[in-house]
Amino acid sequence: MTKDITFNTGRLYTKEGQIIRAVFDDVACIVRFSDFSRMVSGEFPYQRHGNSQYDLARAVMVAYDHGLYTHTREAPRRDPAAEVRSIRL
Repeated sequence: MTKDITFNTGRLYTKEGQIIRAVFDDVACIVRFSDFSRMVSGEFPYQRHGNSQYDLARAVMVAYDHGLYTHTREAPRRDPAAEVRSIRL
């Protein structure tokens, strides 16, 4: 099960694309995310378990694109050692 992913949507908000990190908190059943390209962060309820990286990234983008999240100060920080996966949704 993917609980932490850093991915690039390929959207051209910066010359590097759009870099997002998402972390699933299985105790609180929420996903917290940070869009480092646009300086936006948020969280939303997430009840599914055992999902792939693609499923987690897709859930983030659905919530993000449709405004189904709330702002949070507990959003994940960028991990300079993280592998940035290219996931086009």
